Amino acid sequence: MDHLIDPYEVKNGDEVYVISGNIHNPMSWDVKQAKVVQTEETPHIKTICLQNNYCKIEENHVLFKTEQDARNYYEELFH
Repeated sequence: MDHLIDPYEVKNGDEVYVISGNIHNPMSWDVKQAKVVQTEETPHIKTICLQNNYCKIEENHVLFKTEQDARNYYEELFH
């Protein structure tokens, strides 16, 4: 899938898009922009900053190059 980003290929400062669920409403999903960051405390661990929360990037994360790519993927999955 050409619109996906390999989680191992991202670099500090890259902007990516993710499909994010609402923890208060499991049926509500949205596309969010996130930034790849590496902290001084753990420079070997890549994380994304999403709405002021940090999440370690795992191999099962699905990252997108553009917002439209993420929205198209969401539409393919859920509609």
